[in-house]
Amino acid sequence: MTNAKTIGIIAIKGGVGKTTTVANLGAALAVQGKKVLLIDGNISSNGLGLHFGCMRPTASVQDVLLGKRSMTSAIMTIDDYIDILPSVPVHQHVDMLRLRQCLAEVKHAYDVLLIDAPPTLNKELLGVMLASDDLFVVSTPDYPTLYATMHASKIAKRRNMPIEGIILTHVRDKPFELTIEDIEKHTDIPILAVMPYDQSVHEAIAHTKPVVSYCPQSHVAAAYLELAACLIGEKFRDPRWLHRVKRFFFNETKKDYLNRKQYKKRSSIRKE
Repeated sequence: MTNAKTIGIIAIKGGVGKTTTVANLGAALAVQGKKVLLIDGNISSNGLGLHFGCMRPTASVQDVLLGKRSMTSAIMTIDDYIDILPSVPVHQHVDMLRLRQCLAEVKHAYDVLLIDAPPTLNKELLGVMLASDDLFVVSTPDYPTLYATMHASKIAKRRNMPIEGIILTHVRDKPFELTIEDIEKHTDIPILAVMPYDQSVHEAIAHTKPVVSYCPQSHVAAAYLELAACLIGEKFRDPRWLHRVKRFFFNETKKDYLNRKQYKKRSSIRKE
């Protein structure tokens, strides 16, 4: 096993499904046989842990950053298939800029590290950016979130850490929503995945499970599985046979599908 790819998932507007995306991408990667570590980089909350029923963790990313615990002793294993480093707010200054150094201790033991970034413009977000090999931003198809996404893109470019793609969530395919073309035009960032709105996502959260495992045959679960396969450069076999037939016979080439192919090419070139 080589050193893990570290992926930062960011958004500077709350309520877009960023933490849900991290939880489900982690679960989708684990389902595909990858060793995954999820890190809660939002040190003012325990949002990521709650998605897995981790209500009162005994160790946290804050403990690691403060030098109270080692990385290996702070990591928790959930349901014997996925590891998580949760967050527990503390009344001390925590230096998030140490995150990259701390994660280096365990990168050899994983295929992918996924970091859930804070939804704010501060040193916490910068720490996540500096610790990540690739950055993705979660957005919804509306003007307020588009503005926030444009702002995040400018910040990342100024830091010479461009965002690789947008993960579009809560998509209902309604006329009032911004189109993929609109969003890509204003952000100059390719949309890598479109997550359809699905009530099962909220049901899964209520049951403290990722929708990938709670409702694996849903369209949104398939979308997370396909994105996960793209991130690790592997081929995706759609579990929904009708969608496989449509793509084969009608040569379905949606924009996000083409963008995923381009991302896989860029990633393979960087590896070489």
